[in-house]
Amino acid sequence: GNEREIGEAIRDSNVPRDQIFIVSKYYPTKGYEDALASFERTRSKLGVEFLDLYLIHWPGGGRKSRLGTWKAFEELYKSGKVRAIGVSNYLEDHINEIQNDESLHIMPMVNQCEFHLRNQYCELKAFCKYRGIAFMSYMPFGGESAPLLSNEKVADIARKINKSPAQVILRWIRNQGIICIPKTSSKERLLENSDIDFVLSDEDNHTFFGMDESYHYDWDPNSVSSL
Repeated sequence: GNEREIGEAIRDSNVPRDQIFIVSKYYPTKGYEDALASFERTRSKLGVEFLDLYLIHWPGGGRKSRLGTWKAFEELYKSGKVRAIGVSNYLEDHINEIQNDESLHIMPMVNQCEFHLRNQYCELKAFCKYRGIAFMSYMPFGGESAPLLSNEKVADIARKINKSPAQVILRWIRNQGIICIPKTSSKERLLENSDIDFVLSDEDNHTFFGMDESYHYDWDPNSVSSL
């Protein structure tokens, strides 16, 4: 990974630690002990005392491994080494197994999923909201080449209200109370992506909601067994 490089960049930046939000992920294929050891390796490479958010990267590895990993995450949270713990690409069954295990006591605080106009996860969003789990979108513009930025319907709405395609997509996502992490290496795009203080019309929202087709640019977590 790039943890050492990120740690060096944080130290070289001279930005106070309380102004930096650090997130890392763990692959849950080996369970409890490996999760704890992996966290310490990550923390050491980053050169920090704590992480702001630690996520289970995906629900692979089987039920026993997932539950063992979550037990380790709970311990890290209780010890103060992690400020918040969560999951990524978890569906309802994967979250329910945490809730139904009597040895576990903390529900995920975040569920990060591939969420965009073509994959809106309506039922999963409602499920997480009901349980107090913050929903986070990755890949909000589609795949690696951001194909949704050139989508005709998105472009039409963007032109109509004099905004960029990225801005109208991000506004639609934020309207739903969803955390969004658009990827960019451009300072100008970063500033543009944060400038979304405007309103989408009911007609525009209706158009966007109508684009859902449960389409994954990445991979479908339905392919991961809950056993």
